[in-house]
Amino acid sequence: MQNIVDKYPYVNVEMIGGNIIEVHLRGNPDFDDGAIEIIPVWRNEKFSSPPEGFEFVPAPDFDRLGFFK
Repeated sequence: MQNIVDKYPYVNVEMIGGNIIEVHLRGNPDFDDGAIEIIPVWRNEKFSSPPEGFEFVPAPDFDRLGFFK
């Protein structure tokens, strides 16, 4: 059986709290800059600094303020 990451050029896995909620076999424009992981920042979340190795990128959409990339 062929591995899914070998078969498809993009595998987009969305998670909340370590649980997979969606899987898409297509690219995502939020990764166009070469990012391999992004963490959304929602309007109701408070944050003071990005996780180590990440930077905040503003990308407002619905209740999202942006991402840590």
